Amino acid sequence: MESKTAKLKERNYSIDYVKLVACISVIAVHFRLNLIELIPLDTFGPTTSFSLAVIYQFFITCVPLFLISTGFLTYGKSYSISYYKRIMKFFSLYVLCSLVTYFVMNRYFGKVLPILDIVKAIEFYNLIPYSWYIEMYLGFALIIPFLGLLMERVDKNEAFYFLVTLLFLVSLPLLINSNPKLNSYIHLPASWTSLFPFVYYVIGAIIKKYYQEIKLKSSQVTFLMGIYFLVIMLGIYINYINATPMVGGAEGGYGSLIIVVQSTSLFLLISHFFKSKNSFVAHISKLTLPIYLMSYLVDQIVYRLFINLLGNPKSLFFFLYSYSYMCLYTECIICIHSKLYK
Repeated sequence: MESKTAKLKERNYSIDYVKLVACISVIAVHFRLNLIELIPLDTFGPTTSFSLAVIYQFFITCVPLFLISTGFLTYGKSYSISYYKRIMKFFSLYVLCSLVTYFVMNRYFGKVLPILDIVKAIEFYNLIPYSWYIEMYLGFALIIPFLGLLMERVDKNEAFYFLVTLLFLVSLPLLINSNPKLNSYIHLPASWTSLFPFVYYVIGAIIKKYYQEIKLKSSQVTFLMGIYFLVIMLGIYINYINATPMVGGAEGGYGSLIIVVQSTSLFLLISHFFKSKNSFVAHISKLTLPIYLMSYLVDQIVYRLFINLLGNPKSLFFFLYSYSYMCLYTECIICIHSKLYK
């Protein structure tokens, strides 16, 4: 019989597919974010608001999927010198991508900063405006080994009640308090809502801990798919009726109970349907961090290009996953990855 440690070390190829979906979702979420900034507010109409609500709800699982994957992949890992070296490598990649972004922005868009301001911008995680995730993850990574020790020591019931407690403290308040209509009737204590990464870590760790026991039957798969599409429709409805005309966020964001259910369902469904090894998917899954870090620079190039070509920001709806867009991403990532990991 295989030991528990051996099982934990088995390669799970479904995580590669999860990270690929999360990576595509990041691009789509940024598409919506950039598009909102380009479309004049007075031109928003029902069709535009509904389209943005659909894009938002389908792809807002990007960060949650990464965090669940982190819990799944790091469960059972202990703190060590090599672990802390990986954190430093993570930070060095962030610094490198920040500098590349600045130099390209300086060369093509005339952005000029003194050296001290560049250092300060890197320190404050705003040379790349999407760097909030990096700042969050660096601290999160330091805590992960100790969270893992906690999860190893609890049994199934204790893990379940721990997760329910986190959902009550974090996810339910985000859902209730962020919805203007619900919040007009009830307001929940919100002091713990910033701990949403812990919710997803615990979910990922529980799935990893009991992965061998999770054998979904066809009826359970159907149920999960139903739940997945149900919460998507609920999220679309909430954001559509609360458009200001800005769309998104009324459901509570990444840590909302709706997004937790949607992300967990999607993670389990991908893990069920996609288990075989795929070299291309595995390669992309290793590049998700630099893809994320370089996405701001690529966005600045791509959206300007298409706006100049099309003349109307709304026309970008038809070019969400254009060939040119993905090629630019691929070229940037291959260059940076080859320099850092050669």
